[in-house]
Amino acid sequence: MTKTNVFRIGMLSCLMGWDEETKLHVAHCLNFDLMECGKTQDDAWGNLKAAVKQYIEHCYSNYPQGLAEGATREEWERFAESLKFNKRPSRVETIQLELGQPFLAEDNNPIWMQGVLTDGSSSTQIQ
Repeated sequence: MTKTNVFRIGMLSCLMGWDEETKLHVAHCLNFDLMECGKTQDDAWGNLKAAVKQYIEHCYSNYPQGLAEGATREEWERFAESLKFNKRPSRVETIQLELGQPFLAEDNNPIWMQGVLTDGSSSTQIQ
């Protein structure tokens, strides 16, 4: 199995918005093209944070090539435009990973995750 250094992931970039069709808030981690939803922004963000944690932990031990998958160029451009409009991320949090063996001691550090609203509103929550 190939050793994967989690530090190469860096800051995870996420889009957060409202889906008019389903009437749910949606959070999308572009680094891995993972999406989650919830009745509130907090629910969608929490669901995405949990999914990203599980995905990284699984890929680290069982599917390292999964750490290289990501969203489309258009989604990344949408993130950049939303960040320009909002001036700063709406949310910034860490994910504490529980990595299986083998891992380097320095790998057992949190991964940062930032979320930007796509609708132009300014809901700031930094934890």
